[in-house]
Amino acid sequence: MIVFAIKNRHLVDVSLWPLDFVVSWPLFVFVYIGGIAGFAGGATVAWLSAAQRHRRARRRSAEKQVKSTETARLKADAKVSTGTGTTSPAVID
Repeated sequence: MIVFAIKNRHLVDVSLWPLDFVVSWPLFVFVYIGGIAGFAGGATVAWLSAAQRHRRARRRSAEKQVKSTETARLKADAKVSTGTGTTSPAVID
């Protein structure tokens, strides 16, 4: 990147068509700006395309947690109703 910047230091005029605005910067600046903009655009598209998969994964994880909690509660209720809980039986004289 440093060698590219050193070799491409000559000024380039860039005009924004609908406006009467001309920017005169070294060529490497425009190339770097283009690279950064391309990277940012690609990262945004990748992030947006993965958002739906991440949302589904979070929903499945939450559903799995709810089912796991409900299963544990039902098992505990079954133990209590059959008398196999942690309490000791009463002693009758």
